[in-house]
Amino acid sequence: MNKSRLILTLMFLLSVTGHIVTAQNDSPAHDLMVIGIDPKTLDGGKNSDIYLVRSDGSRTVNLTDTPLDSENKAYWSADGQQIYFSRNSVARYAGSTEEQSSTSFYVMDISDTGEKTAERLLFHLSDIIGKPMRVEDWALSPDGQLLAFIPEDEEAGGTYVVNIDGTNLNERFKKGVVSTSVWLQWSPDSREFAYKTNECLDLRLDTPCPYWVAQSHGEQAPHEVGTLSELMARWHQSGEVYVVNNGGTFEIHDGIESLWSVDGQIPDLSLDKHQMAFADFESSASKGILKVSDLKAEHVVKIAEMEDQLFHVHWSPDGAQIAFAVYKGSFNDFEIYVVNPDGSEQKMLIRRQTWSREPLAWRPEPQTKVG
Repeated sequence: MNKSRLILTLMFLLSVTGHIVTAQNDSPAHDLMVIGIDPKTLDGGKNSDIYLVRSDGSRTVNLTDTPLDSENKAYWSADGQQIYFSRNSVARYAGSTEEQSSTSFYVMDISDTGEKTAERLLFHLSDIIGKPMRVEDWALSPDGQLLAFIPEDEEAGGTYVVNIDGTNLNERFKKGVVSTSVWLQWSPDSREFAYKTNECLDLRLDTPCPYWVAQSHGEQAPHEVGTLSELMARWHQSGEVYVVNNGGTFEIHDGIESLWSVDGQIPDLSLDKHQMAFADFESSASKGILKVSDLKAEHVVKIAEMEDQLFHVHWSPDGAQIAFAVYKGSFNDFEIYVVNPDGSEQKMLIRRQTWSREPLAWRPEPQTKVG
């Protein structure tokens, strides 16, 4: 047997016995959008940017890099090719005789390899409202066609819905919905959105506060829904698995049926609906715990233990990795980590300060090409 044939034979035998490890067995790298403030820039201001971080730690890119402006909220398009985001800038806007801070909405195009290829203005809020105005609480509909928002200016009225290009502005509700603590939620089919009024902020924690549900268009009065469980049952069909987060506990539902309940926080269901990742906190030891559960076996496994509390738990689109944030103290300082579902290959990707309610978001399929 000649030398080359011997080498090929050995390679075949090794591959059959499983001793050759190829790149296909490694966790694939994906892009993770992170919104935050670079600690090195805090002396010069507290403006946040949008970053794209490769989950293998090979690259971090500042997509906006606007030292004088602040990007505090963003959404991926369903195909992962664009990012819709808001930007707060100080300028002289329509309806004002002096410079003021106001919000504008933009979209950027992201290449398959993770570079920003274009950025376009969608609309200035001042142009459609008639005066400068900041908005922190806004939500993009799942179909990417509508934007619901609540102005910080109480004189501006209540809750608005507008087309993503700034046309067809519709004030759905008058007053009573002007607090940035009120969190807007869209139904999966983009036909409805839900909110709680700022009256809930004055209630005790053990006092129920209803949700109000309204159609995205039309003049119909909002419909009261008592609990989050009722809201999720309204928005999901029988046979559809989803999660109801009740704070310190959460429930796995199949339609209106509750399958089982778990003590934990920040639950996230994998896209294939087979596994659940969530955070827990051992107060006696001051440890943040990341856990994974198989929904069929109802078996909970601890896969990571940190020195601080965990937030923002998210599965990657292919279920190969889990991203999470570890709270590091003052000014909402977070370290962003990824880990495999079996607890292997844990790594810290980036540290940022953020006021964003949702500072992490995996790029949806189709996935980026890892070069």
